[in-house]
Amino acid sequence: MASVFANYKAKRIERILSAPPSTILSLPWVKRALSIIAVVSSYLALAGLLFAPFVADRSHYASDYLGLMLVASYLPWVMLIAFVLLRRSTRRITSLPDEYLDEREQANRDWAFRMGYVVIRRVGLGITSIFVLAICASYLRGLFFWTWTSDPTKSLLYIATQAVNDYLKAMLGEFPLAYLAGYITLLTYVAYAFPVILLAWREARTVHVVEAPKDASAVWSPELTRLAKGYRFRMIFVLSPIALALAVLALNFLTSSWPLQSPFAILLYLVFSLLVPWALYSIYVYFWALVAQIKIVRLLGMPGIPQKASAARAPQLVILAFTAVLGIAVPISMYVGSAVPSYGSVFPLGYAFIAGLALIVLQVASFVNANRLAKSV
Repeated sequence: MASVFANYKAKRIERILSAPPSTILSLPWVKRALSIIAVVSSYLALAGLLFAPFVADRSHYASDYLGLMLVASYLPWVMLIAFVLLRRSTRRITSLPDEYLDEREQANRDWAFRMGYVVIRRVGLGITSIFVLAICASYLRGLFFWTWTSDPTKSLLYIATQAVNDYLKAMLGEFPLAYLAGYITLLTYVAYAFPVILLAWREARTVHVVEAPKDASAVWSPELTRLAKGYRFRMIFVLSPIALALAVLALNFLTSSWPLQSPFAILLYLVFSLLVPWALYSIYVYFWALVAQIKIVRLLGMPGIPQKASAARAPQLVILAFTAVLGIAVPISMYVGSAVPSYGSVFPLGYAFIAGLALIVLQVASFVNANRLAKSV
């Protein structure tokens, strides 16, 4: 068993060392921007949990409550994406043993995790102290104020503790488990993300220059293969939920005339609950592929590569331009379609669907062509 873990650790270290550094995530302003996004989004998520009881009547689906829930539903994914990118930008420092790091990297890593531990420990102590004081205040209220005052309900301590109790009841409402899970998830996120945020912010002080390889002929082909493999891997996770949703929908139609009354309706609800994370992941894949297409164009323009590969640069550049334009057209068409479902014979949502399919086809063609170039030359 020990040898299995040792082999896994050795392969992981080799994989981290061999992975090319990200040019974008190595930029100092990108690390700072991701750190700010992670911090601000976590504070907004906390505000959404704390101020939910103060919005309008939830039973009437007030617009401000719906807006708050919409923000709260998207914020966790923004937080998660920011954390993943920050983790990726500091992966080498946080994952490699000391012998692979220089003194500065070791010092920054140790400081970030030590400071993160101290801050989280003090925040936990503060929260615990508040709860202990609240319990003591409630006990003192019952012990003394019922005998010291003729009307204990007029005492300041009684009013304060009663207000806190009313607030907690209003906050938990009909779904106490959901709110408690939200707080626990937020605390867990802060515990994991805060040291990485500190490390990324301190590492942003140092500009890491990603040097271009000197021998282009020895690098461009493996890099094209790596990019094509990465796109294929990500597209599996984009297309698999679609196939799963169609299969579940067909199963519900086969077992009932109305899908929501099918005995397998719970599967349909589970699939549709993944709609938001699937959409956000698809957006991430599009932008990842767009950046990868830019890298492909740059690789095919490097000196020293075969003539056949250089000739494929112009078609790749055209596909890149079209995918960028379609990437702008899809959200615009969806926004217009949500506001105006139809305008005469024009259906913006239909155009958004067609543009999305064309975008996928073009990106697939770009990476298939790149993979063929890497294998044929």
